[in-house]
Amino acid sequence: MTEEEIKNMVKDAETHAEEDRKKKEEIEVRNQLDNLIYGTEKTLNDSRDKVGADEARSIESTLTSAREAVNSGDVGRMRSSLDEVTKASHKLAETLYKQTTAGAQGPGPGQQASGQQEEARAQGGRGNDDVVDVEFEDVKK
Repeated sequence: MTEEEIKNMVKDAETHAEEDRKKKEEIEVRNQLDNLIYGTEKTLNDSRDKVGADEARSIESTLTSAREAVNSGDVGRMRSSLDEVTKASHKLAETLYKQTTAGAQGPGPGQQASGQQEEARAQGGRGNDDVVDVEFEDVKK
């Protein structure tokens, strides 16, 4: 390769640097949005029975708009959709978290205890731990 060819390549690279930067930005935003759409949709489909119909429709609408933004190739529109899908994803996660923590709290005061707790009380406070008391003697040789 001659020195002249190298200079032309460098000049060409400098000329297209801004184009390359914009294309790189578009690809990065598109990938972020694609991944967020996929993850949000998967979470919604996996836990649809735990989400209200109105909330599910709202999230699906947001995902549809986001897919249209990806297809448009408009970086500004994709960034805006990225924000919207992020909000929808957080709302979905919050709904699922509230349901998980509400179910894990167990019986409160005045509520019926679980079957294991009742069985332990019936056995005089002894649980089902199968503990056996033994005596042993340490013999040294």
